[in-house]
Amino acid sequence: MKLTWYSKLKGLILVCLLVIAALMLRAIGVDEYCFTYIVKYRQIFAQFTGQQYLLSVAVYMGLFAIAIASSLPLSVPFTLLGTFLFGLFPGLLYVNIAGTIGATGAFLIARYLMKEWAEKTYLVAFEKFNSELAAYGPLYLLVLHLFPVTPFFVLNIIAGLTNLSLWTFIWTTSIGMIPTSCVYGIIGLKLATIGCLKDILSPEIIIAFITLKIIALLGFLYFRFRDKLMI
Repeated sequence: MKLTWYSKLKGLILVCLLVIAALMLRAIGVDEYCFTYIVKYRQIFAQFTGQQYLLSVAVYMGLFAIAIASSLPLSVPFTLLGTFLFGLFPGLLYVNIAGTIGATGAFLIARYLMKEWAEKTYLVAFEKFNSELAAYGPLYLLVLHLFPVTPFFVLNIIAGLTNLSLWTFIWTTSIGMIPTSCVYGIIGLKLATIGCLKDILSPEIIIAFITLKIIALLGFLYFRFRDKLMI
């Protein structure tokens, strides 16, 4: 059964409120608050994980997925906590699965509650984005996952408003998360010695992030000007 205009309007208002709330929470530093809470109770979390491993994994992944689906800026604290509690490779696996599920939730919310309205309101912009996706393929979206000016939650919503298939979004999101998650995951192994978010910005980590962004920028420029380069 198709959604009525009234239902779509309510859905649009809900999504807009979620986005505004996410931006406000990002502005007031909710990620810093969450990180401080994690650091304060990290030993309690670790002890509980040792006693109830499967339950800890389920709760962790559930909360992480909900946070991403709600566009909350909590991916960094959750990633750090994941590898601290579960180890590097299991932690990164849980981060990837939960993050992909949460991103898919945001994608579906945008697609089914906002797509028709966005296409009518911003027809030219979405026609251009859809044509670029068709021309450059899924690798274009992979580059956007790492591109410096594209926040994760914004990309999830924009992708939901395009003609991108759900499966393509899922696998490009999963793969696109890996590089940044690995950097934060390695930091999470040292969470016992970290006091605040600023402590994670060591020279090595800064260099790693700059390298990722440069690679992403080069990839973006390649896709943007590929036709001209091949002439």
